[in-house]
Amino acid sequence: MVTGDILEEGAMSAMEQQQPPRAVLGDVLIRPLQEGDLDAADRVMRIAFGTFLGAPDPMMVFGDMDYVRSRFAAEPSWAFAAELDGEVVGSNFATRWGSYGFFGPLTVRVDLWDRGIAGRLMQPIMDLFDQWQVRQAGLALQRRLHGSVPTPACMRSWAAQRDHRAEGRGRMPT
Repeated sequence: MVTGDILEEGAMSAMEQQQPPRAVLGDVLIRPLQEGDLDAADRVMRIAFGTFLGAPDPMMVFGDMDYVRSRFAAEPSWAFAAELDGEVVGSNFATRWGSYGFFGPLTVRVDLWDRGIAGRLMQPIMDLFDQWQVRQAGLALQRRLHGSVPTPACMRSWAAQRDHRAEGRGRMPT
């Protein structure tokens, strides 16, 4: 089971249909997050969530809560950065609870939204889920956000791959 709405294979959400991805200037590098990246990743996370939620001061959206540092400290090798032209422009974190894996916060710098960076940040998470052989995976959403955020295509693809393997048919061709 994947948390969120599952779309039929090949189907796109209304949001995906309305907003085609725009090109990203330069090459985005997805790499392990480093301790020296934490301030930049925290700033991107706060501004992204604060902007999405309409906070008057996006940097204050979570007060003194520190999602980025606590997720990184839990297991640094499960934290990833998106880097563009030498600058951290996004991050994502994986967490494993037995046979259940989840990710987040997944954030991208506001001026780079809808350019495919979040999808790129999902790939190492999906690789970890495969490595861990999790049976369930998801994204914890705030009640206010549920229904407005489509299930990422890579999550749908990962679920289809997992189900295909569970049926004894091996890995799906790509």
